[in-house]
Amino acid sequence: HGKPGRVVLMGNSMGGIIGALIAERHGEVYDAVLAAGAAIRLDVKHGPLSLNFDPKIPILFLTNRSEIDGPRDYVERSSQATVPAALWRVDRDGHVNVNDPERLAAIRALEHYLDHGELARHKDGTIAVAANSTARFFENRAEGTIAGVTANHGNIFTSLVPADLEQLGIEPGDHFLLTVGEHTVQVLLGSNYGDVERGEWIGIMRAEGVLMIARNRESACKTLACAMGSTVVISPLPGHAGQ
Repeated sequence: HGKPGRVVLMGNSMGGIIGALIAERHGEVYDAVLAAGAAIRLDVKHGPLSLNFDPKIPILFLTNRSEIDGPRDYVERSSQATVPAALWRVDRDGHVNVNDPERLAAIRALEHYLDHGELARHKDGTIAVAANSTARFFENRAEGTIAGVTANHGNIFTSLVPADLEQLGIEPGDHFLLTVGEHTVQVLLGSNYGDVERGEWIGIMRAEGVLMIARNRESACKTLACAMGSTVVISPLPGHAGQ
């Protein structure tokens, strides 16, 4: 398509801090940076990850409320920069737990800045997405399907939505049973991978409005021998008060 007239970088997690470093050091090459869930480390004083808080192009941090400290501090320390950074808070917990409408709104805001020089430095960037239930219920179980798997970590995206867990009486902080084929595991309904120890199971309601199943530092899909379209069944633990 020829040489691009404008390049906006988008980085998640570690990619977010890489984007910030690029904004500080290579502003002549790129035009703007969207950093989602940026793993900002302000205590690095020397070396390749040391920040100078003087971006040469706009940075917009799109950050969940549970990991906002680093990006917020960066925005404060860069307030005197030629191009101050912006922080849009997403009002849900998790790591890079943002959806496509939120990313698109942030990208459009950066484009508006490049066109008009205006960018809201602090904003609620939350755009709620509601997914309809397609689950099948049998007594105290809900049955859904595997709708997606992340290639790098083996996390499983199910078709189950918050209303399905609510109908079963499963609340954040509760454990529940997950069955895929011949495998049954106990899962914590939490908000971040760090809520469980290495090798343990975590269920997270993603910004897209569906339940994701992960195994901390392991592949959930490989462990369960899962495949796209496979049936998943969740149920409360025996004796759970919500039954």
